[in-house]
Amino acid sequence: MAKLTLDFEPEYDFLLAGISCHLKDYRFIWALSQHMGIEFKRNEDFELIVDKSKNKSKFSLFSFEDEENHTSYFILSNRGDAGILIPEMKQIDYFLQIRGPIDEDELEILIERIKKMSSVLTAFSVDPSTLKSGNNLLF
Repeated sequence: MAKLTLDFEPEYDFLLAGISCHLKDYRFIWALSQHMGIEFKRNEDFELIVDKSKNKSKFSLFSFEDEENHTSYFILSNRGDAGILIPEMKQIDYFLQIRGPIDEDELEILIERIKKMSSVLTAFSVDPSTLKSGNNLLF
């Protein structure tokens, strides 16, 4: 019997930024909300199997809906209770995922604002299609 394989190429319909910050998630989100003048809300933790032993790890997830501009902002922790969401980006503590009508220039302006926070070590844009485990960001 012939074996068929299915090639799946995920479509990333969002912009992504990586943020390095040593604050706990709740303190970082509070500082980010104060700095940006928006209010992130805690969502149910994002669960994902992160290793070959089928262990699930929970990653903190926060969101903000900008209804006026039809844009959704998500902050997702890269470090869970049993593993790392994107292992090839271990230096990143949080990912900022933006869905909606926003372009690369607006993302860079947002990243520059985040970099000005005293608790943020660095922030930069990330192309999710270049990540080996980029499909972990699809939720």
